Amino acid sequence: MNFLKQSTAYTPIIGPFVDETTGKDAETGLTITQAEVRLSKNGGNMAQKSEASSCVHDELGYYTCPLDTTDTGTIGKLRLMVHETGALPVWEDFHILAANVYDSIFGAASDKLQVDTVEVSGTGQTANDNGADINAILADTDELQTDDIPAAIAALPTAVENRTEMDSNSTQLAAIVADTNELQTDDIPTTLATIAGYLDTEINAILADTNELQLDWMNGGRLDLIIDAILADTDELQGDDIPTLIAALPTAVENRTEMDSNSTQLAAIVADTNELQSDDIPTSIAALPTAVEIQAEMEENGASMLDSLRDGLTDQRMANLDELGAANLPSDIDAILADTNELQVDDVPGLIAALNNLSVADVWTATEDITGDAHTYKSILARLYSHMNNEMNITDATGYMELRNAADSAEMANCTITDNATTTQRTELTWA
Repeated sequence: MNFLKQSTAYTPIIGPFVDETTGKDAETGLTITQAEVRLSKNGGNMAQKSEASSCVHDELGYYTCPLDTTDTGTIGKLRLMVHETGALPVWEDFHILAANVYDSIFGAASDKLQVDTVEVSGTGQTANDNGADINAILADTDELQTDDIPAAIAALPTAVENRTEMDSNSTQLAAIVADTNELQTDDIPTTLATIAGYLDTEINAILADTNELQLDWMNGGRLDLIIDAILADTDELQGDDIPTLIAALPTAVENRTEMDSNSTQLAAIVADTNELQSDDIPTSIAALPTAVEIQAEMEENGASMLDSLRDGLTDQRMANLDELGAANLPSDIDAILADTNELQVDDVPGLIAALNNLSVADVWTATEDITGDAHTYKSILARLYSHMNNEMNITDATGYMELRNAADSAEMANCTITDNATTTQRTELTWA
């Protein structure tokens, strides 16, 4: 891109203009008039150049193209374009610079870019003599350094004068000293004595509770009596309640006898199966006409209809009828007989046998329904044994009790023990 000075006539050389067919042969005899030279100023619409003369061929397909001050009068991008008949289009880009900028870059060395301070922080500047202003500021600064600031510093009171003034006349400092003396002689000693009395009372209460807990765990103490009651209940569960409940459950034989004797649903299934086997299916099969009967009926009464149907059927439809007669209907009947035999041999006897095959899990499920316990019998016994045999740790300060596992490596369960000097209570165990 070439730079041009604003509002200054200039004659650039544009090209090369080459033949539009070969794309390489120079066009040296073109007539390029004013109207055929198009200009776009700073992105504006194209228009013919202002300068009236035509372009003149120089050599090798390059042409001189004069521009006047109007053509270069708009700052910004200037595009020159020519598309002459018989030649490929040619264009050239220029950038129009203000005269001061152009001359500062390309003109005489004495010209300079204009960098006058017009505004400072958005405020227009008047034509002050900045040099004189700076000299005045320097003079004021020197005066501050040599006279004003040293004199002001010298007039400040010394540290000794400040201390003497504070000691002699400060009512606030005197009040602080008085309050400090009062804290030393009255307030702090009184408060410490109160705290000491409170601590003695609390420590004595803690010691009393600790001694009481120690007595409770002794043989015959309150906690020992609670554990003895739990052991008695556990023994009763083991010796009487659970075995009695289990013994009261019906046996597999009793369950089978009850089902055989009194189950109306099972009796209905057996009756329906026998009826299907002996009456319904054989009767339905026996009622079906034989192939001979079907053939005789067709020959006797349906010859003309059969002929009409046969004439209207395609070979594929005849094949489908043959397949139905040869395979589908007999296979469907065979499948019905097979399902009936399976009902007799496997399904119904299997359902009856399943009613007689009560497992230990079935019995224990019935026991859970009675006791309301969601655990297995084995897990209940294991917890009872751990509660009787394993080590328990109690935190005196909080009453937190933990039941340890057999190896004393982890907590199995925990609860909280509270004592209000009248009753000792334990919460329900929470198992890990």
